[in-house]
Formats: sequence, structure tokens, C-alpha cells
Amino acid sequence: MIEVKNRFTQEVIRVIMEDSLAGIDLSGIELEVASLPGADLTDANLLAANLAVADLTACKLVNANLAAANLIGANLERSDLRGANLQGANLTGANLGDVNLDGADLQDANLTGANLAGANLRNTKLQGANLTRANMESVDINGAEYDQETQFPELFFDPRGQGAIRVDTDEPSVELRRKKVPRPWWKFWG
Repeated sequence: MIEVKNRFTQEVIRVIMEDSLAGIDLSGIELEVASLPGADLTDANLLAANLAVADLTACKLVNANLAAANLIGANLERSDLRGANLQGANLTGANLGDVNLDGADLQDANLTGANLAGANLRNTKLQGANLTRANMESVDINGAEYDQETQFPELFFDPRGQGAIRVDTDEPSVELRRKKVPRPWWKFWG
């Protein structure tokens, strides 16, 4: 039996009737403001879980499924998220300092204003991710893939110069497909 406590009041907010959290299915669970520092959630299914403002410091989330999870304001500092699925996750304002995200899938994730200082984003999938206003100081994104939809911090960040790889598809972005783009003037003649 594992008791999950509120990180601020230390009240028990959830009792999980398992001996381990590794490999557990907690999809859709409500664990906002939970305190789980150092927890082993390797291979856990946290699909669409609400972990807003949770303390997940130094957690082991290797190959965890956090797709569509709410991690707004969560503290994941020094956590191991190698190979984790974070597709469509909301990490707005989250602390991801010194996190290992090697090989993680962050496609369409919202990392607006997140702290990624010192994070390892090697070989991550960043297609469609929003990293505006994120702190990307000393981030390693060598081999990370991004596309025309990926939004990086506006100033002083060059993804190609940092070793990231642009992997645009031949299809126009969703926004361009919705808009009627006029033909260029030179296509009118010939």
C-alpha cells in the first residue's frame, strides 16, 4: 500500500493498493499537488493523468506514458524520463532542470515557460512542441528532431546550431492547410 500525500499539507490524498508504482496503470488519475519525490514510475501508464503542481523531483519515469498528462507547474527536477511518451502533455511552467529526456517523445507538448536548464533532450521528438519563453540554458538537444510547427524561445536560441535536426514533412502545416494561400505572382505567367 502506497500513500500519496499533498506536497503542501502532507495530508493523504490517495491510497494506492500496490507495493510498487513501477509498471502501474494510473491513467486519468487525479494527483494534483501530490508529493512523490524519488518515486520509481518506470513503465507506468499515466495517460491523461492530472499531476499539476506535483513534486516529482528525482523520479524514475523511464519509458513512462505521460501522453496528454497535465503537468502544469510540476517539479520534475533531476528526474529520469528517458524514452518517456509526453505527446500532447502540458508542462507549462514546469521545472525540468537537469532532467534526462534522452529519446523522449515531446511531440505537440506545451512547455511554455518551462525551466529546462541543464536538461538532456538528446534524440527527443519535438515536432509541434511549444517551447516559447522556456529557459533552455545549457540544454543538450543534439540529435533532437523538430519541424516547422515547433516553437523555440524567441531570442538567443538556434536549434540547428545546438545540433537539433529539422525533419519537415512534405505536407503543409495544419495552419497553412486551413488558410487559402494566394498563388505567387510569378506563377501567373507560364
